Amino acid sequence: MDMNLRKLGAGDWYWINKAVIQRYAGTIGFSEVTIYNFLASMADDNQKCFPSQKYIAEHLGCSRATVNRAIKKLERHKLIIVEKKNYNHHVYYLLDIPCNNKETSMSHERNRGAQKGDTNNTNKQEINNNSVVSVQKDNTDDFPNNAREELVASDIADALDDRGNIKTYIPFANQYHESFLREILSEVKRTPQYKIRKSRKALFMYLVNYYAHKNS
Repeated sequence: MDMNLRKLGAGDWYWINKAVIQRYAGTIGFSEVTIYNFLASMADDNQKCFPSQKYIAEHLGCSRATVNRAIKKLERHKLIIVEKKNYNHHVYYLLDIPCNNKETSMSHERNRGAQKGDTNNTNKQEINNNSVVSVQKDNTDDFPNNAREELVASDIADALDDRGNIKTYIPFANQYHESFLREILSEVKRTPQYKIRKSRKALFMYLVNYYAHKNS
């Protein structure tokens, strides 16, 4: 098979400890892992970087409140240290996380963890950036006490400057996969203001319904 595989060329890649995924991901959450990866992608040889929370939020299609919560959680779990220069200027240091032998093992046929095919019994939908994400959630998804749905709804409301209407977005979080909703949110955040007819909130709701029903 002819494949153009990625190369670890200078300046083209960044790295994170495997322990961040294998040991912490299930505890700290989706947003926190994403933001940790963003910090890692910007870190210099001294493992420090200093993007503003606004810059991080704009590039990841989330709210500053989401970034702020994630930074605090990463710091609590001793994945980073935050040095506060002033109110708007923080420096982030990525800390060393020693891996154990199990966490450094490579993927192989015996531990791949999933069979071929759509084992989650979900529909798929193609978004504008050509990435395929899960759309409809099935009945086997496990979100204890709806906490995750509420967090997703809160993030959407923050990103759309609609904090007072979090309940509006909870049905979306109940019905659709988080990755799908965040893809839509990112697209809405990237849309220039002059292309928005009503509001970003209206655009978000339109795109969710459009993509969800496009191939139904």
